[in-house]
Amino acid sequence: MNQQEFEFVMAEIEIIIEQLADCQFCHKPVHEDNIKLLKQLFRMKLERACALKRAG
Repeated sequence: MNQQEFEFVMAEIEIIIEQLADCQFCHKPVHEDNIKLLKQLFRMKLERACALKRAG
């Protein structure tokens, strides 16, 4: 996956995280710090997966 594809995937993941954080079902918003942590976690996991794929 090139950098452009990576950024596209991350943007999609961030949209999903934000939608989940604004849950209309439970009416309990997710704290902004937790949203940032989730985005960072996904970014790290994708970067790691790409690095492993390149190394393999």
